[in-house]
Amino acid sequence: MTDTNREPAGAAITTSDDKLTVNLRAALRREAGAEALREAVCDYVDAARQRADPVERVIIDLKQEMRAAGAIDRYAHPKERELAESVIRWCIQRYYGSARAD
Repeated sequence: MTDTNREPAGAAITTSDDKLTVNLRAALRREAGAEALREAVCDYVDAARQRADPVERVIIDLKQEMRAAGAIDRYAHPKERELAESVIRWCIQRYYGSARAD
């Protein structure tokens, strides 16, 4: 029997992926603050945890999203490194922390 109330596979992560990419691009243009970016990262991590993705996979995915958004290239610039370190730190904190909002 098919569950008609279930979302299609990958639907939740697509929304989080899109939001993360939009917020990363906005942060680079200084249109979004760190809090908006952190919220997008937390949404992404929450969706990944629901799928039981390992934290290593989530970190790799976040790095790919940052590259796709043009946020980082090769970590050559201090701002790129700072942004990447913040995103990965937020990811780990959210993944291993409770579901509470910080």
